[in-house]
This record gives sequence, structure tokens and C-alpha cells, in this order.
Amino acid sequence: MRARTVPPLLFAALLVASCGPTARTDQAAPARDTTAVAAAAGDTSGAGLTLLPIEANGVLAIVRDGRAKATVVNVWASWCAPCRDEFPELREAVQARAADGVRLVLVSADFDEQLPDARKFLATSGVHDTTYLKHDADQRFIDTLNPAWSGSIPATFVYDAAGRRVAFREGRGTRAWFDTAITQALGPGAGHRSPS
Repeated sequence: MRARTVPPLLFAALLVASCGPTARTDQAAPARDTTAVAAAAGDTSGAGLTLLPIEANGVLAIVRDGRAKATVVNVWASWCAPCRDEFPELREAVQARAADGVRLVLVSADFDEQLPDARKFLATSGVHDTTYLKHDADQRFIDTLNPAWSGSIPATFVYDAAGRRVAFREGRGTRAWFDTAITQALGPGAGHRSPS
């Protein structure tokens, strides 16, 4: 892996354009509370939402597990306004193609002290599936998912059934972008089926 630093002026521009690099400058993965509890039905506090630590290689293992025809990975944080703004369109785009074998993998870049806010945001957004927490050195996480990624969030990676990345977006996505990327990942002749 190559080392990369973000020049101060570029860093300032990234903060204006999106939520800036995902994290701290430390090289070691931060300690995480690895407690995972199943979500309680109707819980909008998020207290019971499952949040599992994951490294970038773990994300890629999920992408390549053969359980989906397309996988949309979204790296976000509860403190990131563009992340929150794109969330409904992201979820709608994936849900509209769920019958086609599309799945969503959410990876939070929140820090430990922000986990209650992350859980609450997910719960009030109707997310009750397992969600992941970035648990990797920042640069390793970034470079493993896409060396061209500056680390700004939101960041969306769309993979085909074989685990090949076919689309990447840094910054707030739109429903049209999500739809196009998912269609590209599903490949020719994938046809859109209505959700059941």
C-alpha cells in the first residue's frame, strides 16, 4: 500500500464539498465496542440495532460472497449532512431493485461517542438490518476500497455479482445516479422487476 497525505488546501476543499475525510489521522484501528444486539421491532432509539465492526477486507468479502447480483456499499456517518440527505434516495433505489438481487451494505464512519446518534438515525430511517462500523486504519480502508477515493463521505461503491467494482461516487448521490449504477452492476438483460 502506498502512503498518501492530503494537502491542507485540498483538505479544506473536501470539507466544503462533502463531509471531508472520514476520520482521524491515526494509523491503527480504534478500539470498538463489539457488542451486537438484534434490533427491537418499533425501536426508534436505535439502542438495539446491530452494529458490527468491519475492516475493508471484510467489506470486500461480503461483496464477493455470491449472495447478491449487485451490492451497493455506502460509507456514511451520522454527523455528515450529505450522508443523511442522500439516505432516502439510496435506500429507495436499492429497495426498488431488491427483487433483482440487489443488496445494500451500510458502513458507518462514526466514532464510538457518536454511536448512539448513528443507531438512532438508522432506526428512524427504518433500517433494522445489520450495519457495520469502519474498524480499520483510515488509509488502509480507503486504499483497499478504492485508491482514488480521497476519504470524503458519503462514498458509494457499486459491485456486480462477481465482486467487481463497476461504479464509485464520492459525495452525495442522487436517485438517478444510484439507479444507473445498479443497472450497470446488474449487467445487460438484467431487466427491472417490480418489488413484491
